[in-house]
Amino acid sequence: MSSKASTRCLSLRRCLRITVSAFWGSPRWTEAWLPADLASTLTTSALRRTPLYELLSAAGFVIDRMQHAITAEIAGPRTAHLLNTAIGSAVIRIDCVAFVADSPHHYVSILLSPNRSRVLLTQTAAELETGEGLAIAHDVRRQMR
Repeated sequence: MSSKASTRCLSLRRCLRITVSAFWGSPRWTEAWLPADLASTLTTSALRRTPLYELLSAAGFVIDRMQHAITAEIAGPRTAHLLNTAIGSAVIRIDCVAFVADSPHHYVSILLSPNRSRVLLTQTAAELETGEGLAIAHDVRRQMR
């Protein structure tokens, strides 16, 4: 975990970790790290009945924004097992940081197979005009000549 939210969460005395290994019959691995004081709200039985963000909203948390990083990876043994795919298969990782009151609140990481899933993105006209909402970051540095 490299995000500020996960770092903040892990720096707390206790942190609540939620994992989901399947969604609507298609293999998907979701891991969420939230402040431990939400443990009484985010129980296993509550999460089986109600989506995470609906529970957070009912508890009074207003998500200001979500920051997503979408990357491609190669499935190692553990990921291949979790997603019921072959070792070496391409997988998609979506790391999300949720902000509440302009501060990182929690971190969610999702692994899925591109064979059975896709990522959809909607942008407002204002986001298109300003270049906000979607950015492509290249991790390779190139010298300009």
